[in-house]
Amino acid sequence: TWSDRPSNRLSQLLVDRLSARRTFASVTLAGRGVAGDLQLNLSVDDFVHDAATSPGTARVEVTAEMIDRGARRLVARQSFSATAPVAEANSAGAAAALSAASSRVLDQLVAWAEANATSAAPAPAR
Repeated sequence: TWSDRPSNRLSQLLVDRLSARRTFASVTLAGRGVAGDLQLNLSVDDFVHDAATSPGTARVEVTAEMIDRGARRLVARQSFSATAPVAEANSAGAAAALSAASSRVLDQLVAWAEANATSAAPAPAR
């Protein structure tokens, strides 16, 4: 069983990473009563310990969409994936590998979000 759904946890970890980098004025999860210029949608496509061969491999795949809320347009959409070997064929080994794969995906996502937010920024008024 999960103590927190992977989609909820990955979203919160992404918010934490983006906030810590201070690239954006503010970052929050949807539904918190804050409306921003950009919206980042995250969909978890795969979050699995593939144990077809022991001890297995962890695989994390997500799709992200960046939306310009003011212009009501899709800025960018991309899928991200990462794998990590499972060191031991047990739940602790699977959890550690899923954590490592998730960190790699989040690293990719942060760089992608920052790059696309910069390209989506409106030109300064003259």
